[in-house]
Amino acid sequence: MEYRTAAQSSGSSRWGRARLTHSANRPNASERGQTLLLVAISLAVVVGMAALAIDVTNLYLARSQAEKAADAAALAGAKAFVRSSFTSGGLGSPLSEAAQSQVCNGGSGLADRQAVAEANQNKIAGAQPGSVATSCNLATPGNPRIAVTVTRDNLPTFFGRIFHREGELVRATSRAEAYNPAGQPLPISVGSVKPWLVSNCDATNAAPANPNCPGSAYFLDPSRNYAVANSGNFIGQRITLQQILPGVVPLNLLNSYYMLNMPISSASAFCPAESAPSCGPIDAGSPGYFESVACANSVQLTCGPSDAQGVSVSLLGGILSPPNADRAVQCLIHADDYGSNQGQDSFEFTGIGDPMTIDGGYNNPNPQLRSIDNISRSDSVVTVPIWDGNGACNPGVLCPPFKIVGFMQLGILRVRRPALGILGSGRIDARILNVAGCGSASGTAISGGGGSPIPVRLVQ
Repeated sequence: MEYRTAAQSSGSSRWGRARLTHSANRPNASERGQTLLLVAISLAVVVGMAALAIDVTNLYLARSQAEKAADAAALAGAKAFVRSSFTSGGLGSPLSEAAQSQVCNGGSGLADRQAVAEANQNKIAGAQPGSVATSCNLATPGNPRIAVTVTRDNLPTFFGRIFHREGELVRATSRAEAYNPAGQPLPISVGSVKPWLVSNCDATNAAPANPNCPGSAYFLDPSRNYAVANSGNFIGQRITLQQILPGVVPLNLLNSYYMLNMPISSASAFCPAESAPSCGPIDAGSPGYFESVACANSVQLTCGPSDAQGVSVSLLGGILSPPNADRAVQCLIHADDYGSNQGQDSFEFTGIGDPMTIDGGYNNPNPQLRSIDNISRSDSVVTVPIWDGNGACNPGVLCPPFKIVGFMQLGILRVRRPALGILGSGRIDARILNVAGCGSASGTAISGGGGSPIPVRLVQ
């Protein structure tokens, strides 16, 4: 029989525990292999996620850059329709193949080249587009459209190369149009018309001895079914409009306008904020004459009798003059006060045959257009109806229904202080941008050698 001392027994116990602990902390070979495999799989997943995150993000960024390049190119192409005078007949009839081919033929046309040049100014993933393709829809000459497709291929990839993914491609297409009411087929229908009824009398070209609209001084020639008179040589000229006051039958309709009652409601009025320059009296909830001037109004007018459209000469127009009638115009054009250089946009015109340009004012509601030269649109561009000029009436007593024979597009320059103080109304200085007559559908809707700053816009 063997006996152990307490010390021996204690040492044996410690030795056994040490062996047990050492054995438990030693992984076997198979466990070490599994750990390495898990680490390798995890690294592959991380690399794959990095490739997805970085490369997909770069593709989305390139796609966004391609869309911006296509948008800019399409707007530049649409603007070329205007600057070339295509929309106003400066290249010949907009319906002719020669004029259409000159402005857009998918390659060397004015709009084509302008669109390609603009697209190439934009970088996509650090380089110019690989290709820029253009096509035009000129079936409606009043609204010529251009489509621009921008492509960038062989996009660089980073982690995607591990998975043999390289040479990616992005493509974007944008469409833009130049809107021109003069080129619309009958019936002419224009929105946001201002409530100023302008007589069919060209004051600048009127003979002094016969100021009441001689045949050579019409905007629209009655003998030719209200086609544009004098080849539209008044495009670009300045015009000063003076309100006809109530209780006064005007002796001379030249440079005069009647205030109109036009349909307008809170649903159809799109008004600037009361805090905008000169817009304090605005009341979009209960719109009237002030709002029909200062706000965009979606109500449309067409050629023909006024009473069929719910439009009449205002009998109480003088109550708003001044200052509210003048402030309504100042609110419309974003001017701080009477006169030029009050924050409104300006219109530059050098002569017949040259394009009109618009320069943004410091009050332009779009911060990106403020004090910028050669912008594409302006709230100062308005449309007013033209009546036949016959049967002058007293707006303070009774004015019979009138006939709308066309529309005039104006670029408002400024509002001048009333010559008679509180007894008069401010005079509106503007440039004639375009004139559309209510002629036959087969006739030329607009002619003239000068281009007009017709608004351009992106379309679906």
